[in-house]
Amino acid sequence: MSCLICERIAMIKSGQNPYFVSELPTGYVALADSQYFHGYTLFLA
Repeated sequence: MSCLICERIAMIKSGQNPYFVSELPTGYVALADSQYFHGYTLFLA
């Protein structure tokens, strides 16, 4: 079983993450699955 972050990155790489925003040189930016605060984003290193 892989970690949650690894699963999210794999989804981004396969084009299956609808929350993906952008790829940066050191990681990925994605919207959070749960939007408690509107526009809450995550950086996945």
